[in-house]
Amino acid sequence: MLVSLIPSLPSPWLAAMVTALVVLLAWRWLAPDPPQQQGPMPCLPHLPLLGSLPWLRAHLPPHLLFTQLSHRYGPLYSFYLGPHYTVVINSLPHVKEVLLQRGKDFAGRPFMVTTDLLTRGGKDIAFSDFSPLWKSHRRLVHSSFTLFGEGTHKLQDIVLSAVDSLCEELQGSGGAAVDPGPAVSRAVTNVVCTLVFSSTYGRHDPELAQVMDYNNGIVETIAGGGLLDIYPWLKHAFRLISEK
Repeated sequence: MLVSLIPSLPSPWLAAMVTALVVLLAWRWLAPDPPQQQGPMPCLPHLPLLGSLPWLRAHLPPHLLFTQLSHRYGPLYSFYLGPHYTVVINSLPHVKEVLLQRGKDFAGRPFMVTTDLLTRGGKDIAFSDFSPLWKSHRRLVHSSFTLFGEGTHKLQDIVLSAVDSLCEELQGSGGAAVDPGPAVSRAVTNVVCTLVFSSTYGRHDPELAQVMDYNNGIVETIAGGGLLDIYPWLKHAFRLISEK
C-alpha cells in the first residue's frame, strides 16, 4: 500500500519522509542501549528488519566484539542479526553444555547464500543442515577411514606427524615473537592433503601455498558477513538490477 503511494507523492513530501527516516535511524543508532530481556536471557535492542545491526557497529573482529558485549550483557546473551534471532555464548560451562550435552539440539546450520554457492546447494558436511542426508554423509566419511588399513589409528599417526612438524617450526623461531596462525593452517592443510592426495608438502612448497590461498579465500568470504547472508531475498533485487 505504502509502496504504491510513494510515486504519487510530491517531491517535498517524499524528501520529508526520507529525512524523517534518516533522523529516526540516526537517533536509534546513537541512543544508549540498555540491556533488554528477551526470554530467559538479555537481548540487545533491535529494530524491525534491521535487527540489532545498529548496535553492532564497533569496528572490531566478531570474537572481540562479542567478548566486549559480554561485559555488559553477561556470558549468555542474544541479538537479532537482521531478522534472525542469535545467541552468543561466552561461558565455558555453557559451551560444554551446547557442544557435549545438547549437541543434537544445536547441530543445525542456517541457510547462507555464500555457503550455498560454495557447497553447490549444501552438498557437504561442514555447512549443511542437520538432516537424515547429513547423517548419511557423516556415516560415509567415518566408514571411509577404514580405507587406511588401521582405520582411525592411521589417521592419528598422520595428525601426530603434522603436529611434530608444527612444533619444530614454532621452536625454530628462536624465542622471537611469531604468529602461529599460518603454521597451524599449514599443519591442518597438510593433514587434509595427506588424507585426500597422499601427499605431504614442505613449508615453502608453492603448491601448498596455492591450496592455502584457496582455503583462506573461502574462510574470508564466509567470515565477511555479507548482507546476502543476512537478507537472502536481496539476491533477487541484485539480479533485477544486473539485468537492467
